[in-house]
Amino acid sequence: MSYFSKAVRTFEGFAGAKVPQDPTNQAEFEALEPACDDRGYVWEGTAPTWAEVEAKMNELRAADEAAVATKRSAYEKLGLTEAEIAAIL
Repeated sequence: MSYFSKAVRTFEGFAGAKVPQDPTNQAEFEALEPACDDRGYVWEGTAPTWAEVEAKMNELRAADEAAVATKRSAYEKLGLTEAEIAAIL
């Protein structure tokens, strides 16, 4: 699942959208189409701004990177080789 998909699901009122490719700017974000044809909206209520979505994506990415770094550090302390660590991660 992409960071965009993870991020928009954290905001209240997300009703779903067709996302063939993750948006990269405000215009693409605003052009999202509803996931269901019978629904004419992507957001119930006020949609977050692109800046808010980007901030959430960066937050989620940083959390994932920190988790991987923590795991890598633990494996290094156990004496695993880079090849073994790469195979695990």
